[in-house]
Amino acid sequence: MMDIFHIDAKKQLKQVGLKLTQPRILVLATLLSCDEPLTHQQLEKKLKTIDRVTLYRVLECLIEHDLAHKLSGADRVWRFEACSHRKAHKMHHIHPHFHCDICQRFICLGNNAEFHMLHMQLALPEGFEGKSMDVTINGLCDGCNHQETTL
Repeated sequence: MMDIFHIDAKKQLKQVGLKLTQPRILVLATLLSCDEPLTHQQLEKKLKTIDRVTLYRVLECLIEHDLAHKLSGADRVWRFEACSHRKAHKMHHIHPHFHCDICQRFICLGNNAEFHMLHMQLALPEGFEGKSMDVTINGLCDGCNHQETTL
């Protein structure tokens, strides 16, 4: 049975002119279904039918076509997330994330007006062209913060 994430994955792949392969559909559908960015290892565990090299290639393809993006935490591990709001703007899918220093979770903070106003105030020198931007707030998530205060 086809779920909404598989349908959306197929639609997005078609929109950017990519061939609909099973690995591309599965990887993008998995990223679309997750509430937080996933590491390559987490994706491997979820997608046992896709080998490691194919997964790397699919992720790079999705990033190249602005269907996904990657971010790195203090642990220097790449995490991947679907671009739910692809834009025609030259700086694609810019929104902040929160990274917990204890449990290492990344939480998407979504697209909010205050952040976009801040982004609009950042001016690049003439002749420069921004392609991407990462904003990560580091600290303690609610669960880890609660554990720290109760100890």
